[in-house]
Amino acid sequence: EDRSEIVKELYSDLNVIRGSGGSTVTCGNILYLLLFGWWLSLLYVLVAAIMFITIVGAPYGRLCWDLAGYFLWPFGKVIQKVEVPKSHRALGACEAGAEANGIGESSALLGGPVPHRWRPWCWVDTGYWRRAGTAVWLCLGYPALALAHGLVCGTAWLLVF
Repeated sequence: EDRSEIVKELYSDLNVIRGSGGSTVTCGNILYLLLFGWWLSLLYVLVAAIMFITIVGAPYGRLCWDLAGYFLWPFGKVIQKVEVPKSHRALGACEAGAEANGIGESSALLGGPVPHRWRPWCWVDTGYWRRAGTAVWLCLGYPALALAHGLVCGTAWLLVF
């Protein structure tokens, strides 16, 4: 009780996410938007379009489309892993392995359980890495996004350093 609010918050439950309480529109955030956010978001939209064109990569395209908005303005948003109650999960062949473990997936970023559209096929014991959609993603989508994120990280590090 004698400790400051900052120290009390350090000892508080880590599972509780508190908002910043302030505005997310600051000079640093605007600088991020102008230097990185708009072109990173544009790249995600372009990769999404390429994935949709390939048809087998459409689930990855949907994921990239949703992430484009996040990378445009990630401030005030959180990404966390949440346990989904068994009663709220959609039952299907893909969830057979996860059901046995009692583990579920969700996306706090977009709200709620992971949509089925993001899971083209189940990767539990089915040869996920041998799927056509995964090959398309690894050849067309992943390299461009990995390079872009590497450039953003390097540039941001240089700006801070």
